[in-house]
Amino acid sequence: LWGGLEVIAHNINRKQSDLKLFEFGKVYCQEGTRYVENNRLTLWLTGYSEATNWIRKPRSVTFQDLNAVLYKILHQMGLTDFSTEPFQSAVHQTGIQVMLGPQQLLTAGVVRASVSKQLGIEQLLLVADVDWDLLIKLQSPTGPYQVISKFPPVKRDVS
Repeated sequence: LWGGLEVIAHNINRKQSDLKLFEFGKVYCQEGTRYVENNRLTLWLTGYSEATNWIRKPRSVTFQDLNAVLYKILHQMGLTDFSTEPFQSAVHQTGIQVMLGPQQLLTAGVVRASVSKQLGIEQLLLVADVDWDLLIKLQSPTGPYQVISKFPPVKRDVS
């Protein structure tokens, strides 16, 4: 989270305030006496939802924008029977956590203003944190698989 906040602050300080960023990487946590390595996907949204144009008035990103991206990821992974619960933390002002049984797949929400102001970010900031290893483990195939042909058809004979 903090690395992403620094990147967002860096971009906002350079007049790039409409941001949609992601980071995929490893997180290390201590469980008892051993350290556990876990792959995570983190998404950040802030600013306007699309570039300014003359057709429509600019619209700030909302939680629905982040929610749509997360539901698309879950749907592509074949996960449909999950539940959502309200979620708050020291970082999240409001948000949700997506559960599949007793396991937490992801958390998503609005970053507290007090947290973002520490780095000079004064606009609404949405963040989602996905447990990628758990998502991969629980995924189910979403469609038929076909092997790509070793000899694709030739549309133009160059000889």
